[in-house]
Amino acid sequence: MIPVLLGTYGMDDVRSGSRASGDTILYVDGSGGSTYTNIQDAVDDAGPHTTIIVNSGNYDRFSISGKGDLTIRGNSSSPDDVIVAAGLSSSPAAGLSSSSNITLSFMQIVGGLGTVSVNLNRCNNITLLNLKLSSLGSSMNIWDSEDVSMFFLSAYNPIGIYGSRRVAGGFVLISSDKEQAKGLSISSSSDVSMDFLTINMTGSESVVLYGTNSDNVTLLRLSGYYENLFAELHGGSARVLGFDPPSSDLAIYSGSLFTVENERIVLVRDETNTTVIEGVDLKLSSDGEVRYSTEHFGGSDPVSDQTGRFLEMPPLIAKAYRGANTSSPVRNDITLWYGGGDVERELFLKGIDANVTQYIYVLLPDFEAPDPPQNATIDVLSEDSVRISFDGSNSSDAAGYRIYGNDTGDWRLLLNTTSAGSYTMEGLVGGTEYWFRLVSFDDSGIESEGIILNATTLPPHKGDNSRACLLRWRAAGRRERFGLQYQHS
Repeated sequence: MIPVLLGTYGMDDVRSGSRASGDTILYVDGSGGSTYTNIQDAVDDAGPHTTIIVNSGNYDRFSISGKGDLTIRGNSSSPDDVIVAAGLSSSPAAGLSSSSNITLSFMQIVGGLGTVSVNLNRCNNITLLNLKLSSLGSSMNIWDSEDVSMFFLSAYNPIGIYGSRRVAGGFVLISSDKEQAKGLSISSSSDVSMDFLTINMTGSESVVLYGTNSDNVTLLRLSGYYENLFAELHGGSARVLGFDPPSSDLAIYSGSLFTVENERIVLVRDETNTTVIEGVDLKLSSDGEVRYSTEHFGGSDPVSDQTGRFLEMPPLIAKAYRGANTSSPVRNDITLWYGGGDVERELFLKGIDANVTQYIYVLLPDFEAPDPPQNATIDVLSEDSVRISFDGSNSSDAAGYRIYGNDTGDWRLLLNTTSAGSYTMEGLVGGTEYWFRLVSFDDSGIESEGIILNATTLPPHKGDNSRACLLRWRAAGRRERFGLQYQHS
């Protein structure tokens, strides 16, 4: 039994097939109350931007070929009120070929003997909404088509997807009691996704997903029951989210990749765990392969949003079956970088557990500098000393203060202290201008903006019985040698 995973899926997330302003509207009523009594006649007369509204009743099959911008919908909130049946025909109950921008909604479509309910061939931008499909064969086949969406669709018997791209479904039910039924049969296709998929496969030799040389097939938020195999892959790749089928329920052949994945949303906050951080860059790699990368890391995926989350981050891979029914563990690593503060911060999360679904809470180390010291002053005390006084920083995380001096062209540390107050700088040269930079620093070592102080020491006094003297002058141009004359009297 597959566990049910709950979620929400709103009608705003699907194309409802409602007509746009300026559409032509054609009405079909099998009892004769409208211009048309069958759907096919209305389809034949329909031009672009046409909506066909079908009243409750039973109707013969119809086909759409070479049409564009056409909507056919039952005039009821229940698909049971409008029934389209192929009867004894060998053709599909609803056949679409070489058409685009077609919507079918709120109908029950019943295939004939040995035929499918709905058949799409070389179509694009097709929406199937609130349909019930049933047939003795397959419920629906999609051939060589692109951008097909199906929502709130129930299918009795399998769905086949062949040579198609970008096929998406939400709230889809597939049921079959055929012994060898393949619930989803996908061949030579790519980018197929089924969300909120319910399956009921009771055949003793049935399989939920049968894939042949198809890539990026995704099944997520599953519920229901299957009797035999969950997946059989002959080349290509498929993944399942939030469900871990036993290896005995898999048949993964050479050249195939089947992964079990779990969504883990990353939420970034500051070091106090109170403020969310927007604009954080992220890179996600699985076994060294980069699967998500924002601009800082050379990609184009979105940074954290105003809630501090990465909502579009791909799931983490828990297991990988690479051409075999035995899985191998996968290492998932995340790197985060933030450059929106006073200093850059980079954080590494290695070997993340992908077998759980809880949020990953990341606290960025402090990236904001403290306020500088207050009321800083400098006083000349003598020819060889000055006094620097200051009050503490207004920042609660200020951990100490530093004084740097610059008399050679480079700043060098003179004092490192944890307390504000007055400090004397000694051993200076008389009559010399000195520059000092005063900063505060926090518990992360980040320094505040520096306060620059300067003062000139008092000139040296005339010495008595001095054994040394200081001579100082400004060089005149690029002189390489200087001479000194000494006269003793």
